[in-house]
Order: sequence, then C-alpha cells, then structure tokens
Amino acid sequence: MPAGPDMLNCGGIGVAKSRGGPGLMPRYEIVATSVVFGEGPSWCADGTVVCTSVSGGCLYRIFPEDGHTEVVALTGGGPNSCVQSSDGGFVVTQNGGIDFSVFDLPEFGNLPPCQPVTPGIQYVSPSGETTYLASQAGDGSPMRGPNDLVVAEDGSVYFTDPGHYPLPARPAGRVMKLDRNGDVSLIADGFSYCNGIAIDPDGSLVIVERQGLMRLEADGSTQLGHRTTWQRARRWILHRHRGQLLRLLHDRSLHTGHRP
Repeated sequence: MPAGPDMLNCGGIGVAKSRGGPGLMPRYEIVATSVVFGEGPSWCADGTVVCTSVSGGCLYRIFPEDGHTEVVALTGGGPNSCVQSSDGGFVVTQNGGIDFSVFDLPEFGNLPPCQPVTPGIQYVSPSGETTYLASQAGDGSPMRGPNDLVVAEDGSVYFTDPGHYPLPARPAGRVMKLDRNGDVSLIADGFSYCNGIAIDPDGSLVIVERQGLMRLEADGSTQLGHRTTWQRARRWILHRHRGQLLRLLHDRSLHTGHRP
C-alpha cells in the first residue's frame, strides 16, 4: 500500500482561529464552489486538490488557480475521504452511502438521491477505475461505514469505521488498520463516533471522537488529547454545506493561495 500525504478532515466544515482573537470571523477566500458535500481534501503533487463528494458518490479535482473542478472518478455510495497513492491513484474510505432525506435539515434538501454500495476501502486508479481493497474486518464482519483515513510511513492505512446515524445505544465505533498485504486488523473499538484520524509527529494516532479529541496509544487505550496536530495538518478545508474550498494558514486563519 503506497504512502500518501498528510491531511486534515474536519467533518467537511472548517473551524479556525482568527488572527484578531477568539470570537472574530476568520479571514478566508473562496477557491471553488461547485463541490457537492465535499469532504477529505488531499493535496496533489501537481498543485491540485482532490476531495470526495459524500452525497455525489464521486471524487472531484479542484484547480485552485482558477477554481474550476472536474470529476476524477465515480465511486458510488458515500466516499468520505481520500489520500493519493504513489502511482497517482487514490485510496478512499467508502461509507456505503447516506440517505440524507431522513435528516430534517434544509441544507440537505437539494442533495442527490443515495446510491448505496458496499462499505469499505476503495482504490481509484489514475484512469478513474474504482475497485475495493477491503470490505470486511479481520474477523469477517462487514465494515460499518469507513469515514476518514491516514497513511503511515510503512504504507499501512489507518481508518475510522464509526457506522451511521442513528447510533447504537452501545458505542460501536472502531479504528482499523489495512496493511500492505491487504489484511485488516482492529486497533481499538468502543468509540461513540470516531470521525477524523491523523498521525501525530510522535507517531501516535489522534482521533476526532464524539467525546472530544483523543490520542490512541499503542496498546489500544485512549486519552483525551491535550496536544494538537496542527504541525502535520494539511491546510485545505471543505465547507460541505456551501460546497466551498478554503485554505488554513499557519496562524490558523482561513485564506487561499499557492501550495504551502
């Protein structure tokens, strides 16, 4: 499994600290507006940004210089996040699809109808063909709804598998690992809703959990995070409801521009 770039998935909504202090609106500029329910932005070596469209069932490539977009691949279902592989393709977390019509929220009213597929980890080739790398856990149970992923230096893919709303009474979210041989193993479970995932500079995993930011230790135990992972965060953020691409500056204000 090829390694990929660092990335930040903020659940599709960018939240940043303003230069002017807490409580003030951050400075930002819109880069693109045609991404439908965008998630999981990934910076590419050619200077473009590729992201998923959870409701559109596809991957978009965004050209920050002029803001135009193009569809990279059709994945079906609900692709949640992506990371570029060394051959120019992408590894994708596929949640299987979400029927947004069940949520009584006005911003979901115009989303396209759900086209369900099997939840799992997909691979999109450089030519746009979509296949599965895995769709089952190591014990043979189906994946519930992979959400975010990060790739370690050894090529292992760590990903969250929280499932879908409504959530079960007993926390069932889990963090899993897909190694280069295609084997899937459980890293930790019992999360209320594990969403984003990143690798801290010290090598530990950091999980965006419903309970708060959590650090995942080597033995599978968790701690509420006291440090952040801004050092390794990719500074592209998607506003899912507005379909906009924003850029996060070093000081955590929002703006756009050239590749950092």
